[in-house]
Amino acid sequence: MPVSRARELLLGMLEDDFPTAQELREFLTGASREDEGQWCDWKSARGVNADRKAAGRELRKDLSAFANADGGFLVLGYNEATDTFEHVASPGGQHVEQWLSNVLTRLAPMQFRSRALRFEERDGAKDVLVVAVGRALRLLHTDEAGETAYYLRLGHQTLRLPPWHVADLMLGRRAQPVLSVKLWRASPMPTRANYGDAGNLSSFAIDLILSVENDALTNAEGVRAGMVCYCPEPSGASLPAALQRSIRHSPPQDWPGNLAASAWSLHHNQQQFLQPARTLGPFDVSHHSLHPWRLPILIDEPERPPAPLPRVPTSRGVELFAALYVVARDGEPVWHQLRFRYRQNVTATPDLAPQISIAPSPFSRPLVAVALLEPGEPVVAPL
Repeated sequence: MPVSRARELLLGMLEDDFPTAQELREFLTGASREDEGQWCDWKSARGVNADRKAAGRELRKDLSAFANADGGFLVLGYNEATDTFEHVASPGGQHVEQWLSNVLTRLAPMQFRSRALRFEERDGAKDVLVVAVGRALRLLHTDEAGETAYYLRLGHQTLRLPPWHVADLMLGRRAQPVLSVKLWRASPMPTRANYGDAGNLSSFAIDLILSVENDALTNAEGVRAGMVCYCPEPSGASLPAALQRSIRHSPPQDWPGNLAASAWSLHHNQQQFLQPARTLGPFDVSHHSLHPWRLPILIDEPERPPAPLPRVPTSRGVELFAALYVVARDGEPVWHQLRFRYRQNVTATPDLAPQISIAPSPFSRPLVAVALLEPGEPVVAPL
C-alpha cells in the first residue's frame, strides 16, 4: 500500500527534515481532500494575525488532536480559497516560532517541530509557519472555558471526545507498559579476522548487555530486546519489512585496506536464544544479553605478510550507529539510538560503556550507519 504524501512529509518533519517552500507549494497546490485529512491541515493567516489568544486556543486544539491520533502537521498561512500564501506576523516583535513555543507550553510533554518558510508572492514575501507533532504516548488535553477538553483527529475532522470515550482511551493507554533502555555492560571480545586480503584489518566482538526498566504501573509481559546494525559479513537473512520501515540506514563506503562497502550488511541482532523473554512488574528492571556484535579493527601492522598490502591510517577511528529496540508482548517496539566510536586499542579496554551512548528515539527513526572518523576526532561518544 503506497504511503500518503502527507504522511511521508510528516515523517520527514519529525526528523527535522522539512520540505522547501517550493516542495510545500507543490504539495498544497495539488493536495486533495484526502490529503487534508488524517495527517495534514492548513489555515489562513488572517485568524492568527487578528486574535492571537483565540489562535493559540485553536492551535492547541488542532495539534493535540493530531497527537492523540497518529501525529500530523499544520500549515499556518495558506488560503485554500485563493490558493495563495499569507504572511504570519510576529506578535509584538516576538519571533513567530517563539510565540508558538509559548502557546504550546500548556501541552507539555507534547514534542513538536516547527519551521518558518518564506514564499515569494506577487504582492511580496510571505512567512508561513509549519508545525509537526508525533503520536503522543498518553492522551493530551486542552483547557477550554475552564474545562478540560480532549480532541482527536479523525479523517479531515477534529472532534471533541465525550467523557466516556476519554475514559476508555485513557484506561487503555494507561494499561500499556512504558519501557526504557540503558547500557549495563559492554565488553570487547577478540575474534579471528576474516577480511580477505585486508592487510591491517583485524576484528573483535562486543558483548552488549542492556538494562530494561518498566516505568509503568502495569506488568510488561514477554519483554525482549534487539538491535539493527551493520556488520562486515553476510547476514544470512533479509531484514524484515517492519524493521526496515522503522529505521534509517546509510550504506557504508569502501574502506582502504580492501574492506569493500559490499562486505557490510544489515543484521538483526536479537536477544540470545537461551535467555527467555521476561515479565517485568511495575518499576522492575531486567538485563538482556544480545548476540555478540562483530566489527573490524584497524591495526598498526599487517597480521601476515606480505607487507605491501593496503593499510588504513590508524589515526582514524570508526563511528557506528545502531537502532536498539525493546518490546513487550502485544506492544509496540520502543526505539533507541546507539552510537559507538572506537580505535585500534579497543580490545585493551575492559569496559566500552564510556564510548557508547544510548538515547530514546520516540519521534524519529534511529539511524544505522558506519563511517571512518577524520584524524584527530575523539572516540568517546557524547553522553
